Amino acid sequence: MNNTENRRETLTLDYERGYSYDVYVDMTMCGPGGAVTPSGWQKLVVSMIERHLRNIGMGEQELLDRLGMSWILLSTHITIMRRVRLGEHLTARTWNSGTTPPIFRRDYEFIGEDGTRAAVGASYSTLLSVGDRKFCTDRAIIESLWLPEGEKLSQAPRRAPRIDDSAFVPVGDRTALPSMTDGMGHVNNTRYGEFVYDALTPDERAAVGGLSAVDVWFFAEIREGTVFSVRRAELPDGVAVCGVLPDGTRSFLMKLTSGEKDRV
Repeated sequence: MNNTENRRETLTLDYERGYSYDVYVDMTMCGPGGAVTPSGWQKLVVSMIERHLRNIGMGEQELLDRLGMSWILLSTHITIMRRVRLGEHLTARTWNSGTTPPIFRRDYEFIGEDGTRAAVGASYSTLLSVGDRKFCTDRAIIESLWLPEGEKLSQAPRRAPRIDDSAFVPVGDRTALPSMTDGMGHVNNTRYGEFVYDALTPDERAAVGGLSAVDVWFFAEIREGTVFSVRRAELPDGVAVCGVLPDGTRSFLMKLTSGEKDRV
């Protein structure tokens, strides 16, 4: 029996759900009013998933050492069920919720101290060969990372909505600085939420605690030194912000969906 067959024989749906993580909403995740910012939500999700992947032997260093691969985030969806505030302790869980080679889906939930869900969501990722920066399509490698397929908690859209370029207005240009670059040699995914937050109006920044959803899609990496344009579009249910590279290619798109004004 090979390793993949052995995993299928021994792992159950309870395998990943047996792990839980205490996450703390700290100052770096919040704006002046104490509400979690878009990049704060990204940090909550990414840091928890990275801890979990290390625990199950699929962390960044393990994959690099064993396969020469790294996880690359394609998109993230977060449904925010209530206002989350600075200083809160949440319990988080995550699990594989579907694999359609070469794409992996991973769901997650954040539970408050009262036992109710504060947020749920899902991320889509794939594997990148660090040496040649190509996506992995090797079925044997993909199947070696097989996990039981658990519950899907949200209608997380894999593909970005079609928003015509004419709907976006320029906010300004940004330069990818050395401090924004991570070990993969590109701007870290959590920094994109910072670009989005800066593109909001003062009233919109004051209202981020009332968001009902945060979605971000990644299309092309931003490397150190790249000057890119940040643009925003008004939507019926919120606002979208995108980054456009010098060749006109979209690098990312983030959609912030407004929530109820009386959310507490």
